[in-house]
Amino acid sequence: MRLRTTCSVLLSACLLAWVAPHLSAEELEGGAAFASPKAFSRDVTAFWQSDGQDFMALCEVGRASRWQKTDTAGKEAIAKYSAYFSGMKIFGVPVEQLSLELYAGKLCEVEIMFFNKGDTASRMGFGSESTKSRGEKSNFAEALWDDCVAKVRRALSELGKPRRGKIGSLKLRRSVEIWENGTNAFLLDAEKNEFVRVLVVPQTELKKLTASATERAKGNLRENLVRRPNGDVLVGGIPMIDQGQKGYCVPATVERVLRYYGINELDMHKIAELANTNVGGGTTITGVVRGVGPVVKKNRLKFTTRRMQLAKIRQCVDKGIPMFWSMFAIPEYLNRLKANTQARANCPDAAAWSEQLKKQEPFTATREEMVREAHLCLIIGYNLKTKEICVSDSWGDYAAEQWISFEDAFSVSQKNVLLYSLEK
Repeated sequence: MRLRTTCSVLLSACLLAWVAPHLSAEELEGGAAFASPKAFSRDVTAFWQSDGQDFMALCEVGRASRWQKTDTAGKEAIAKYSAYFSGMKIFGVPVEQLSLELYAGKLCEVEIMFFNKGDTASRMGFGSESTKSRGEKSNFAEALWDDCVAKVRRALSELGKPRRGKIGSLKLRRSVEIWENGTNAFLLDAEKNEFVRVLVVPQTELKKLTASATERAKGNLRENLVRRPNGDVLVGGIPMIDQGQKGYCVPATVERVLRYYGINELDMHKIAELANTNVGGGTTITGVVRGVGPVVKKNRLKFTTRRMQLAKIRQCVDKGIPMFWSMFAIPEYLNRLKANTQARANCPDAAAWSEQLKKQEPFTATREEMVREAHLCLIIGYNLKTKEICVSDSWGDYAAEQWISFEDAFSVSQKNVLLYSLEK
């Protein structure tokens, strides 16, 4: 075990040495505001209760980044902005992602993701497409996690000694280290070999963050339905979560649905831990059902399965319920999905568009070729006139609403041809 860990540390060091020369000094440092916890605390205080735009501008510091906004359904008016900053440093430690949480339009939390087994592994050649063994990936994640925790904890030590606390609820209730500095609090949330993140909140928000109560959206889900003259019916108000370059389609998609129901305490990184996601990516529905079950049950929800039939999809959508779809995202399918989505927007007549769909040839990929492209996304709508379904992927705003014929969709469905959903 000692020899394996030592080799892993050496491997991590070599990879870090390879990556570093390709980044400029400007790219590696986040500016004076991010040089230390004290500097960060001093400067972020000016942005609390703002709309977060000026803070996002401060984070750019000589680089172009895309901030992805996530709106949460329900009455709590919680929104989240996230951006990937691979290579930037905060407190002298490399960062993967920054996320801002706003309540009623006002900034109330900053999350600094220093390490997670999805982004970090993928960026350094240990992702879901890597030929590395599970053992090699596991050793890599363990070595880098240990190093990251030590560096972050050392940086935060300038704020004094931490106290122990807890965040989350039920199975999600876990210990964190809390540093309180003037008007702000820093919480180190480090799940072994999974992720290392720091949550920064004003002191007034600390009690809410450490409370054990779970939020849940209330009301009639049918109010989220969008109906169009051409026959499109789809579920609106589903938050977008961008999984980035890692193989986190399952955790990101599950987070989207949980947030749709107003369950905001789980992000894709915690879901990946609970579902036993592989280093770099790769998650089973069974793992999700088992891992997220306690949270789902507490919110009076349950996982339900249906056969993939247009009539079943209609039943779910008409109730305002999105469905998890396990499928194979082969290149033929992705190309047609994009082309059809663009073409149908220029053909408002449902009958004319239906005739065009009938002329499209079946996909030619073999089953062996398909299994290499396993993917999970959402089915959020249908059109009975054209026999199409609306698909939503965790790839950013452009993938929020895409259309494909039901026949094509069925042909790339995974073997059990089942749809999963969360329902009351």
